[in-house]
Amino acid sequence: MEELPKEVLGNILSRLSTYDVVRVASTCRAFKALVASEKFPSSCSSVSLLLLLHSDNSMRLSSEFPPSTAWTYDVDRDAWLNLSLDFLQPHSPDFAYPVASDGGLICFGSGRDFITCNPITKSWRRLPYLSHTEQEFMEHSVQAFGLSYKPAADGYDFFVLNCSDSDRPSVVWLTRFCSLTCQWNSMPCFTLPDSYKLCRNSTISCNSILYTLWKKGQDMTIFAYGSDGWKELEVPECSSTLLRAYMLDFRGTLYMLGGVGAIWLEENVWVRPTTVRIWKLQGQNNAWTEITRMPAPILHDFCRRIDFDELQCWGKNGVLYMKSLASDILMYNLSVNQWSWTKEVPAFVETLALIFEPSLSASA
Repeated sequence: MEELPKEVLGNILSRLSTYDVVRVASTCRAFKALVASEKFPSSCSSVSLLLLLHSDNSMRLSSEFPPSTAWTYDVDRDAWLNLSLDFLQPHSPDFAYPVASDGGLICFGSGRDFITCNPITKSWRRLPYLSHTEQEFMEHSVQAFGLSYKPAADGYDFFVLNCSDSDRPSVVWLTRFCSLTCQWNSMPCFTLPDSYKLCRNSTISCNSILYTLWKKGQDMTIFAYGSDGWKELEVPECSSTLLRAYMLDFRGTLYMLGGVGAIWLEENVWVRPTTVRIWKLQGQNNAWTEITRMPAPILHDFCRRIDFDELQCWGKNGVLYMKSLASDILMYNLSVNQWSWTKEVPAFVETLALIFEPSLSASA
């Protein structure tokens, strides 16, 4: 192998799946340098894998959380692969839920205690404890998290949003951890109107703007934080008929997937959509444009195989994954407008998931 020209080795490696390329590159410096070179014809940063983590009710990364319960779905192979997280076990905080991911990094934690890691290089960092003086933590509070990796600087920002879960007006606190300075910084806060509650435990960073989804009764809205502070944005559909909604960033454009339509059964809403649509946010006017709808045969299977009331959705690099806690997984590829089901999930238990992008360069 050492005597083969780099061009030949590069050609051989280019025929492997993305995940296999990353695994090979992690074996020695020579392969890592070859894969990282500009001449190598494969780009790992454009591929997203779905990481499934076994839920044992606490989702705690400890000796009770064996490496065999972490899986990645490789689109190139159409296969599930095991990913070891055992290097985190001696360092993990208590109740370390998977909360955010970006650029090859994953963040685990809850409350004020967090750890970031790169599962490929096995680098990790325990973040400084988020103290009372840096963020208010109210009784019955809820949190949302976001991670934004900056490849040019090999650094990242980790965001923690905290607000009350009561029906009273609530102050929303946003705190950012900068990996380059290793410091937490408090961002401007704002007061929510009565009865608004956080819809998702994640924030989406798109073109340096943070987007969060909120709900008041049956109505849904978006609050966005940018250089000019907090602003409220309308959702793309009549908010009372938008049953569930999820946002993602694709090439600097914000997209939203949502289930539309409610079927009323006595006094309760049966949350099963009549259509599932995808929109994108256009221009400076913040106008939403519908780009596609789930085809009727796929929608029929979707309603049969996925519990919409427990729907989870993740997206990165133009690939959307949809599943409920213990169900099959539906994928949508924005680039080619294709819906497809993954192979059977290897974990026969309830799972939580994140998007995982294999990277050799991202440092925790």
